[in-house]
Amino acid sequence: MFNKQYNSWNPEYHPHAQTRQLPKYEQLNQSLNNQLILHHPQTQQIKGLYFTSNTHTFLTLSYSFEDTNQCILSSQAEEGPFYLENTPYCRDIRENQTGEDLLLRLKVVNVKGCTAISGAEVHLWHSNAFGDYSGYDNSVLENEDNPEHIKPTNNETFLRCRQTADAEGMVEFLTKFPGWYETRTIHILMKVFVKEKEVLTTQIFFPQGFNYMIQSKPPYYKRYFSPVINEDDFVLRDSHGVQGAWPKIRRKGQGYKGTLTIGVMLKDD
Repeated sequence: MFNKQYNSWNPEYHPHAQTRQLPKYEQLNQSLNNQLILHHPQTQQIKGLYFTSNTHTFLTLSYSFEDTNQCILSSQAEEGPFYLENTPYCRDIRENQTGEDLLLRLKVVNVKGCTAISGAEVHLWHSNAFGDYSGYDNSVLENEDNPEHIKPTNNETFLRCRQTADAEGMVEFLTKFPGWYETRTIHILMKVFVKEKEVLTTQIFFPQGFNYMIQSKPPYYKRYFSPVINEDDFVLRDSHGVQGAWPKIRRKGQGYKGTLTIGVMLKDD
């Protein structure tokens, strides 16, 4: 919690939290105040452009429309096996799920000129606090040999929705902060369509210290920490960090608010 000096975990919640170490690129960023966690360009990157692990360089430059009119082309990333096309239109996608509230505000822009794209359709989906996806039974989720796409096994719709951007290119989803599953770091998946054509598939990520902090709180702490951190995640490695996908995060009431500018390239330009 941010009622004290920020730490990347909260030992009050988790008996083993004090042994959890931050990656080297985050060890100097544990003193954020209790009002704001900035996005990667200012808090988690070296010179605002990248961070490094032992074997990889990750390009994570991202912008929030709250701070600037600048934009960057959001990197493509795989959609994973759990995308469903015909999800409902809605703002509140929490249904009966537990966990930390996350209000995610996204602005979709044409990277040529950083102009808002009215009418863009944004699809959002992610796992719940326990690593489960709606539409799929546990036996499917636990199969490590899943193909590129899996047919749904039930009619659940929690934590997945779509929205149409307003005249300023804005969409807003009220959701729960996702939990981890065996092979992945914490992430949210997203697709953007313009005039019914898919222009972007990507994934949204969060600073590792913030992930630790969330995982130290109920109900997440029941599962301990994710075995995969950002610098070990295969999607982040394969996409070299996924630029344009790291939101600015701050406290909002009892939960959190994330804001991010999503830059897409239109083929007509």
